[in-house]
Amino acid sequence: MLRKNTSRSSPAFLALKLLILWIVIAPTPTSAAYYLTKVENHPVKISIRMTLQSSIHVHKLAPRGVEWGLASQVSRPRCNGKPLKQNAEGEWVSPAGCKEIYWTVDLPDIVNNDYLASTQQSIHLPKPGWSLLSEPSSLLRVKGDKSASFIKSADPSIRLIGAKKLTGDTWKIPSESSAPEFFVINTSNVNRVQLNGLDVNYISDNTDLVERLQLNDMHAKVLGALSDILKLKSKLENRRESVLVVWIGIDKRLRGINGAAGHRSFVANYIIDDDPNESINRYRAMMVIAHEQFHQLVDMTRTRNNSLPNWVSESLAQYYALHVLAKIAGSPETQRIKSEFIKPDADYKLGLLELDRKNQAGDRSLYHLFYEQGATFWQAIDETLRESKEFPDGLDSVINDLLSMDFPKNGSLPPDFIGKIRHADEKRLDDILNKYIGT
Repeated sequence: MLRKNTSRSSPAFLALKLLILWIVIAPTPTSAAYYLTKVENHPVKISIRMTLQSSIHVHKLAPRGVEWGLASQVSRPRCNGKPLKQNAEGEWVSPAGCKEIYWTVDLPDIVNNDYLASTQQSIHLPKPGWSLLSEPSSLLRVKGDKSASFIKSADPSIRLIGAKKLTGDTWKIPSESSAPEFFVINTSNVNRVQLNGLDVNYISDNTDLVERLQLNDMHAKVLGALSDILKLKSKLENRRESVLVVWIGIDKRLRGINGAAGHRSFVANYIIDDDPNESINRYRAMMVIAHEQFHQLVDMTRTRNNSLPNWVSESLAQYYALHVLAKIAGSPETQRIKSEFIKPDADYKLGLLELDRKNQAGDRSLYHLFYEQGATFWQAIDETLRESKEFPDGLDSVINDLLSMDFPKNGSLPPDFIGKIRHADEKRLDDILNKYIGT
C-alpha cells in the first residue's frame, strides 16, 4: 500500500505552499484610486487615501521612483489604523483584505530657490502659495500592477491641477509602462493656451519673472520646432492631448538647471540671476524644456511600440534639445552650450549598450554619458547622413522611421534602421556604431 508523503518538507507540500503563496501575492489589476485631504494643523502636510478594488491579495507597495533612486516621501502608511509592514526602504506590504490605505506626505518649504527638479520631490512654495505633488516620490503603487488610475481632491480646500483631466476634478495617473505625473495644489494662476494641437497649461513660481524671461514663449517655439520634426499633428490625428508645464526658479549659485518629464506634465528649472536677461541662462532653460518636451511628444506618438531603451530615450532627447536650440536661437551662447555635450574628440571607455546595462543594474554614476556620449553619437549620425544625397535633412529624415520601430530586447538599434542609414556611407556608419554604441 502506497502512503502519501504529507510531511512539511515533502515536495508535494512545498509545491502546494508555493502555489498558495503565488495566488496570494501575485499582482492583479487593482484599479487603485487616490484621494487627497489636508492634515489638520499641518499646512504643509497632506493625507492620501488609496482604495483598492482587489483587496483579497497581499500587495507589495512602493512609490515607483524608489526603483530609480528617488527618495520616498511616503510617511506612516497604514490600513485599518495599523501600520503596514515595511519590507525594505520605500516598500511596504498591505495585508489581504485591506481595502483602503492611508499615508501622509510632508511638503518641505522651498524658500531659498534651491529646488532641483530632477529630485522629483513634492514641495511647498510659500511665496506663490502652491504645492507640487510628485507621483514618483509620493504615491504608493501596487508593484506589478500596470493599470492606470486616477487622483482627486476629497477636500474642498484642496484644488488639484494635473495634465490629463478625466471628469470634473479627477485627473489621470498613467499606467506603469508610461512616465509618471506631476500635480499642482492650490494655484489659481494658470496660463492656458493652445499650441500645435495641444492644450498647454503653464504654472510658475514667479509669474512676472517668467514673463520677463519669455520662458513660455520659448517653450512655444520649442514645441513648434519639435512638432514639425516629429510630425505631431498627423500622428495625433484627431486626438486631443494636454500638457502641464511647471516652472520653478533656482539660484544661480547652485550651478544647477534641470527638469523632470512626466507623462503629460513636466517640471523645469530656470536660473534666477542678478541679470534676468542674461542670455545664456535663458538658453539653458530652453535646452531643458526642449529635452523634456521631446520625451513627452515621443510618448504621445509612440503608442503601439515597446518602450525605448533608456540610452536611446535620453540621448535622442538631449541631441534634439541642442538641435532645436541651435535652430531657434543660433548664437555664440548656444554654441557654447552645445560644446558642453557634443564632444567628438572624447575617448569614451564604454559603449552606450554597456552603460545602459550598468544603469539597469543600479549603477547611475555614468548616467550623464547618455547626454554627452549619446548626443555626440547622434550628432555624428546626423553629419554623415547630411553629406549623402539620400538624407539631405540628416537625422530629421529618418527619426520618425526610427520612432515607429520596436527595439530589440538587448537595447540595440533596430536592424531595419541600421540597414536604412547604411546607404549613406556604410564604412563610416559602422565605425560610428562601434565607437559609440559597442556591443
